[in-house]
Amino acid sequence: MRCYCKTFNRTRVTYQDCIVCDEWHNLFIFDRWYTKNHYVIPDERMELDKDIIHKGNKVYSPENCVFVPQRINKLIVNAKRIRGEFPIGVYFDKQKQRFIANMNYEGKNLKIKHCRLPIEAFCWYKLYKEDYIKQVADVYRDLIPKRLYEALYNWTVEITD
Repeated sequence: MRCYCKTFNRTRVTYQDCIVCDEWHNLFIFDRWYTKNHYVIPDERMELDKDIIHKGNKVYSPENCVFVPQRINKLIVNAKRIRGEFPIGVYFDKQKQRFIANMNYEGKNLKIKHCRLPIEAFCWYKLYKEDYIKQVADVYRDLIPKRLYEALYNWTVEITD
């Protein structure tokens, strides 16, 4: 559905132009991969992700996909559709006449820094966000696949995210 339903992926940018590899169109083959790769973390919702291992990937395949705790998956969502004119993690505070570096931290809104320029605010956001992703990766280190842990530890926040 995520790849082939026009109404679904019209509103969800990360699914536009995505496809499922040919081998996974065979349910038996997908089920074998699922059984081998799915794991459970108590009290966590697990999600199949296509673009944490290879950022920006559009192909659901054994090489690209990994099961991810929802908490981790939410750390790196692409919010281009709702962002507005400023870089990710940045908004303009009209009252203070400053750009604010801002991120979600443990379910709360964290204002990181007030800046004069949006690029400066983005740099602060990038620094804090990448560090936070590493902190969360460390919490899950012994619970998630090694390749997921490594992908999180090497994750870079780009101004185009």
